[in-house]
Amino acid sequence: MKRIKLNKLLKEIILSKNDIVIDLGGGKGIISKILPVDVKKLIILDISRKKLKSAKRKKIHVIQGDICSLPIKKDSIDKVLCINVLHHVKDLKAAVEEIRRILKKGGTIFVLDFHRKSLMGRMINLYEKTMFNPGLIDPQHLQKLFKNKGFKGKIKMISNHRYLYLGKKN
Repeated sequence: MKRIKLNKLLKEIILSKNDIVIDLGGGKGIISKILPVDVKKLIILDISRKKLKSAKRKKIHVIQGDICSLPIKKDSIDKVLCINVLHHVKDLKAAVEEIRRILKKGGTIFVLDFHRKSLMGRMINLYEKTMFNPGLIDPQHLQKLFKNKGFKGKIKMISNHRYLYLGKKN
């Protein structure tokens, strides 16, 4: 996805200078370079130590870890970014539970991923499954998982093959 379009989407999160933000599955820290606002603290979490080495920069905290067992304190994060990550997660319910646990009340989750019903989505889904990943997630299923964990959110189709879920912890 082009940085310009992603930058526009990130503005929907409404970041402030006092926010503590975590980019789950943030890898090399690409998203951190285009956040529209400097935040109080930016954490990049990824399972790959190798990718995180590229993410180390001033004002960025990197943590190697698993999205299903986050090494983050309860109710400590204002905003969670989850971009092109959840389709790699084997236990989606555990990941959603962990996101709920670390987010402060009123905190925001921003999920951007591929829609499996499009042609591109079906190709990506097939590839992911051959790599032993669970595959792409139906946006309505994702919305229901978050709703069942106390989130109020909405799905927005941003192209014929990508969707955005923006939710708030009640």
